[in-house]
Amino acid sequence: MACDIITERHVCLVNWLTLDDPTDLDRITVAVQAAHQRYRRPIVYVSRVAETLPPPTERFRKALPVKFPPLLAMAPQIHAVFEGRGFMNAVKIAALSAVVLLIGKRQTFVVHSTAAELTASLSHEDALLVDRAYDRAIDAQAHRSAELLRAHVTPGHYGGAGRGHAANGVH
Repeated sequence: MACDIITERHVCLVNWLTLDDPTDLDRITVAVQAAHQRYRRPIVYVSRVAETLPPPTERFRKALPVKFPPLLAMAPQIHAVFEGRGFMNAVKIAALSAVVLLIGKRQTFVVHSTAAELTASLSHEDALLVDRAYDRAIDAQAHRSAELLRAHVTPGHYGGAGRGHAANGVH
C-alpha cells in the first residue's frame, strides 16, 4: 500500500506514501466510486504529496493516463497539494502536468502548495470535510511513524528502568 485513502462524505483525500505502485490507482477508483454511489454527487478528490516524497517512478507515470480518466467522471475537479518548494516539487508537478496533457483535461486539475490554499478555493462545507480528511491523514502518518520507531527500539534501549520520568520524580 503506497497511499492512505481517506473519505469524508463526498471528499476523497489520497495521502501518497510513495508514487510507485500503479495498483493503488485501482484502489482509489474503487473508493471514489463507493463515495460517488453513496452520496450521489460529484466527488472532491484531493491528492496530498508531501515534500519529502520522491518523484513518481516511470511505471507509475505510465499507468496514470490509463487509470486516471475514470476518476474524472465522478470527480470533475482534481486537486493536488504538492507541499513544499524546490526542484523536487517541480519534478513532481511536471510529471503530473505531462499526464494532464495526455488526458486532455487541463481545466480539471488544480495544483496547490498548501492545504490552506486548497481549502480557500472550496465551498465552506467542502473545506471543512477536507480539513477533517487532512487531519486523519496526518494522524495516520504519525501513527505509522510511531509504529516504525517502536519496531526499531528494543526494551532497555534508552537505559532501562530507573532512568525515565518516574526515577526523576515526574509522574
